[in-house]
Amino acid sequence: MEKEEHLTAISKSANVKLMGGKSNILTPKQERFVRNVFSGMTQRQSWIQAGYSSKYPVAVVDSNACSLFNTKKIQARYKELQAAADDATIMPVKERRQRLSEIARARLTDYVTEKGIKIDKDSPNTAALQAVRTRIQYHKKGTMPEIVTDIKLHSPTEAIDLLNKIDHIYSEPLPQVNDNRQYNILVADEVTKQSIARLLSGERRQEIVTDGH
Repeated sequence: MEKEEHLTAISKSANVKLMGGKSNILTPKQERFVRNVFSGMTQRQSWIQAGYSSKYPVAVVDSNACSLFNTKKIQARYKELQAAADDATIMPVKERRQRLSEIARARLTDYVTEKGIKIDKDSPNTAALQAVRTRIQYHKKGTMPEIVTDIKLHSPTEAIDLLNKIDHIYSEPLPQVNDNRQYNILVADEVTKQSIARLLSGERRQEIVTDGH
């Protein structure tokens, strides 16, 4: 019992040492530990594989591993690894441009040789291939059937359109402003009222006749 308490005290002291520094820079062991956890190992396995001592009882090892994993800098590094993994699954803008450029540049002649259709790892602009179908075509009786390969490409004009949108080549239309303001004009005499009415109806050259004011 005393031995176990002594080991626990030692592990707590070691754990304080691990957690004591304020620097966010990980030691090589800490980096291995967090990468091990990220790869799917248990905290205990990660602790041992990282090179930390496993001579203590399992409960102590688990406690140390759990405490280390929950430190701020280990958590921060773990989130960095998660973010990097998430970003790797998303096609960056440069790669999207490259893929769309392949579609825009592809021609059926890229896949036609003297011996027929050929598509392999060395073929250019393979991102443009939408469908490749092979069928057997029969002719007159007694003749050998032939293998026919049909190729369908993605639309190059749609690819170019998307590239233009990514690069913001299309100008933004100017917003339309609807002026719904109303003006109330108070007119004293009938002649001026009729003149203004003609102007509003389009008779802009009509001379306005007033009562001399």
